[in-house]
Amino acid sequence: MQHEGERLAYLQALGITQYVPLRPIAGVPQLPALAWESPAAEAVSPEPLLREDAVVSTTLRENPRPPVVSDPSADVVAQAVSAAVQRADPTASTTPQNSAEPAQRDTGDIPQLDLSKLKPVEEKKQPMAPKAASLQRFTLAVITLPQRARLLVELSQPDAPGLSGVEFRLLSDLLLALNCQQEIGDSNTKLFRWPLVNNPRIAADVSAARDGLLAFLSAAQSEQPLDKVLFLGVAPLVCFPHQQAGEAFTLPELDGASCLLTYSLAALQKDWTLKPVVWRQLQSFL
Repeated sequence: MQHEGERLAYLQALGITQYVPLRPIAGVPQLPALAWESPAAEAVSPEPLLREDAVVSTTLRENPRPPVVSDPSADVVAQAVSAAVQRADPTASTTPQNSAEPAQRDTGDIPQLDLSKLKPVEEKKQPMAPKAASLQRFTLAVITLPQRARLLVELSQPDAPGLSGVEFRLLSDLLLALNCQQEIGDSNTKLFRWPLVNNPRIAADVSAARDGLLAFLSAAQSEQPLDKVLFLGVAPLVCFPHQQAGEAFTLPELDGASCLLTYSLAALQKDWTLKPVVWRQLQSFL
């Protein structure tokens, strides 16, 4: 009697696909009924192999192990037997005796690192250079009053492109009160911004601000010399730390020009009591 695995190997080697119809096909010849052979017939020597059988025999000799065919009924029987054994003896293990357990790793030959001998590397902290004190940003609108003075008006917003509507109206009223017929526009107004460049690597301390402002005023002084410079805003006072607001002082860098720092237009808008104070200072200075 031929083994099922060998029969499937034969069919696979011959290129025959096994087909079992679920319903009888019309016109197909019926196979004769098979009968069990007697044990004496099994002892008869097999017939000589055909040519195709010789090829199959060679394949079987090279791969003597037949393919494993799973039988669902065998799995059901095994599960039933395992459940019966578990009910009879709960301590009994259903794991086969010949199942090989995974071998444990032998870590005895692996050298272990002793972390207690390691010393942490101490980073050398380099002393940081002292940073220069940076000044608050400010912008000055420079307006030249011919034969009178040079007016530097502090803007309420350092990033503003020029005078706002309120600042323009207040400055116009102030010039009208001083009998100045000077028109205020972009053509006769220049802006000085500090810092000159928004770069933290460039020095923006008190000394740099003083040098930048004096250089700007020196260039304007060379174009049109004037004897008086009026600051409407106390932000530039940081460039002249030894001076006080409301008191006139001279600058040798501007050929001895007389200077005065007073309150800004934004301060006058917030506190109306400062207007008479500024007016008295301007009358005495101009």
